[in-house]
Parts: sequence; structure tokens; C-alpha cells
Amino acid sequence: MNKDILVTIVIPVYNRAHTLDRLFASIEKVTWHALEIILVDNNSKDTSLEICRRFKERNQDKFLVEIYTESEQGACPCRNLGLQKAHGQYVYFFDSDDEMYPHYLSDAMQAVKSDTDIVCSPTQMFFSNGKIQTRRFYFTSRASVQILTASLSTQSILFKKSFIEKIGGWDVRLWRWNDWELGIRTLLNAPNIVWLKQPYHKIHQHPDSITGNSFSKDYTHLKRSIMAVRRLLENIP
Repeated sequence: MNKDILVTIVIPVYNRAHTLDRLFASIEKVTWHALEIILVDNNSKDTSLEICRRFKERNQDKFLVEIYTESEQGACPCRNLGLQKAHGQYVYFFDSDDEMYPHYLSDAMQAVKSDTDIVCSPTQMFFSNGKIQTRRFYFTSRASVQILTASLSTQSILFKKSFIEKIGGWDVRLWRWNDWELGIRTLLNAPNIVWLKQPYHKIHQHPDSITGNSFSKDYTHLKRSIMAVRRLLENIP
């Protein structure tokens, strides 16, 4: 694989001053050097934007860092703005409270071929009590499995930019389970997939996660995602 192929990492940021240093420390160890980082601040009320600017200044000679702001609330509008601004042939969406293993992108880019649309891999969850759990993951392109297991979460997929643009990016109407919907939509479009067997990410579980922690409180948002997937399935020829 050509080491000059640019990979863009898109990261929405909202009030994550307490986790950004941990995230940025992991990115600064990434071994793939053809790298662009796009940070999209979502009207943070803390010092997140200032921390992002310091990260950019600190790494301006190492890789590209761009910072944007998105006024429409939610991770999906931020991700779509990052996708629009991305220069990379491949785009990876990450969260501002997690960590990436240094060799992930190098392993992924070594595995891709010219016709690869997505690279998929499992993730690990890290809990405050010290427990570590690898999320259940099925190495299959069947959309029906994704419906039941949500294997393809945000951090599980590296996209070829042209492919995710073709399928419409992130659905800005969805606040919960938006990556579940995107995973199903991705598989329904029959991508060429490369599977990586090991987990490459630390997904930190905490009370103020952007994805929420209560099904009952988020019933309206969850139902909206379920109905979006229902419409996808109803429109299959």
C-alpha cells in the first residue's frame, strides 16, 4: 500500500476538556504519517476549543490539523462537516472521549486494496471499575446480523471517502443509534470489505457518554433510528 495515501480522522467535540488530552496523546502516537485530523467543535461551553488549538499548534509540523465549528447540535452534523472538509482518500470517524491504538491505521492501510470500500474491526470497552470487554463482533456482510448485534459501531469502520459520500453520510436526524443505522445502510450498499480481527480502540464507558445511557429516557430518539432503518428495508428492490 502506498504510504502517501492520506487518511482523515474526523472527531466531533462537545465539552470534552477532561478527555481531550488522553485522546490527543493516543493520536500523537499513531504510526501512519499521511494523516489529517479534523476537529469539529459543537459549541462547547468549556475549554475544549482551546485544547484543540493547542493540539494543532503542537503538531503542525507532524500532520495536518484543521478545526471547524458546527452550530447544528449533534455528532452527525459535525461528522458530515468533517467529511465535507476531508482531503483523505479514506475517512475515519472517532469520538473525543476514546483512545486509538498506534498501529491501527498502519494495519488497516496495509490490508486495503484498490477496490476496498470499508475496513472493519472489533472494539474494546473500558469501564470505570477496571473491567475490559471486547464487544461481540461478527465478521459478516449480512445486514440482518448488523440489525441484531450492531457490530459496526462508529469506531469499527474506516470508510473510503467516495463510498460514504455515495451512501449519503451520517443521518443528521438521528441522535441515538446513528452508527447502527449507518452500519446497516453501509452493508445494504454491498461494500468491498477488509476485516481486521483484533480490536484497536479503547472505548471508555462513562455516565455522560454522547450516546446516552438510558433507553427509556431516549425512547423518542431510538424509535426515530428504528423507523429510519425500517424505511431502508422497505425500499430494498
